[in-house]
Amino acid sequence: MAEETKQAEQPQQEQGFNLNTWKGVYQNNKAKPAVAFEWLWKNFDAENWTFWRITYKHNSEITQGFFASNGIKGTVQRWENARKVGMGIFSVLKGGEHPWMQTGCLLLKGKEVPAEVAVEGNDDYVLYDFKKLDPVTNAEDKAIVESYLSFGDDVLHDGKNKLEHADGLKFL
Repeated sequence: MAEETKQAEQPQQEQGFNLNTWKGVYQNNKAKPAVAFEWLWKNFDAENWTFWRITYKHNSEITQGFFASNGIKGTVQRWENARKVGMGIFSVLKGGEHPWMQTGCLLLKGKEVPAEVAVEGNDDYVLYDFKKLDPVTNAEDKAIVESYLSFGDDVLHDGKNKLEHADGLKFL
């Protein structure tokens, strides 16, 4: 009986990649992204988690940077339920194919975009193009992920050209 009680008192450890642990490592190593990336790639579970680069479908209509900033703030507010199944960076980039771009990189649970984003995201989901990234086997995708997660630095949006990070939000 005593042994059963001992086992019941020990907390169950989550198997595989733990999102909350990753969020803590990421936040605690803001000044040392290499440390955070080392932890991420050592622990990342590509079978159960997916990185996505998102791009606002109406970037051509954004004439001022503050419009894009307001857009990402609204999206982050409406995606509150998605915090339990993901994290990421929303960025306002200057330059590229449009003067201002509303874009980002998300880590989401599963192989498809979860319902917390696709269904409960108050229609913001349909305003973005989602491109699945494979940072485990594709060096360009890994560079894109690390570029976005190095919050505040210029962003390698397309894997080739760095664009100026004008504003952004961490979605943790």
